This record gives sequence, C-alpha cells and structure tokens, in this order.
Amino acid sequence: MTARNAPRPASPTAPFPMPDLSAMPFAALDPAQAVQASQRFVSAAAEANAHALDGIRRMQQQWLGFVAGRLEDDLATARELTACRSLPDMWIVTLKFWERAARQYAEEAEVVASETVDQAREGAEDLKREAAAAVGQEVEGLDGDAKAA
Repeated sequence: MTARNAPRPASPTAPFPMPDLSAMPFAALDPAQAVQASQRFVSAAAEANAHALDGIRRMQQQWLGFVAGRLEDDLATARELTACRSLPDMWIVTLKFWERAARQYAEEAEVVASETVDQAREGAEDLKREAAAAVGQEVEGLDGDAKAA
C-alpha cells in the first residue's frame, strides 16, 4: 500500500479513517451520467403510467357498459311493474328483478377482478422488461416464455 492509498488517520470529528477519494474515477461524479439515468427512469415511469391509464380506461368502459345495461333493466322493470294488475304479479316482477341484479353484479365483480389481475400481470411484465432493458438483458416472462428486452 502506498502512502497515497493509505487510509488517513481518524480526525477528531470522524471516529474512523477517511478513505482516499483521489483515486475515485471522475465518471461517477459526472452529471451527464445522472441525467442519463434520470431520463431512463422518467421514460420507464411514463410508459408504466401510460399502461396503467390505458387499463383504467378499459375498466371504466367495461363498468359504464355494465351500468348502462343495469339502467335499461331498471327501466324495463319499472314498465313491467306499471303493467301489473295484482300484488302477486308485482311480487314476481320484483323478485325476478333482484335475482337478475344479484346475478349480474356477481358476474361483473368477476369481470372486474379478472381485469384487475390482468392489469397487475401486464404491469409486472412491463416493469420486468424495462428493468431488463436498463441492464441490457433478455428477460423471461411471468408466463415462462423468453422475450427480448
């Protein structure tokens, strides 16, 4: 060990020897490197946000379609109720309405859960590809197939 690389003695304010920073490469302190890393991060974040917003848009369209169908069913049920001539008729129409509503809401909950899982999986795949691209590697997908980064 040369005198240049030897650890400096501890100063009164530092309880440990100070490393010699004169041997550190200047590239680590280059602001261009930090800017480049920041640009990669911002680009990856923008792509992830775009993907997430597209998923939210698809889910909103699905939900609006469901709500529109439910409102049509509500109106049809109201028309049926106005045509009823007896209390038992009204009871049957109401019972059928609630059975349909319960079934349709359960089906929609399954669709929303499935779409949410798909969005999470796609987001994880995107994140994995972006991370692999940042280090220049090929990545294996969550479903097991290899994809180029």
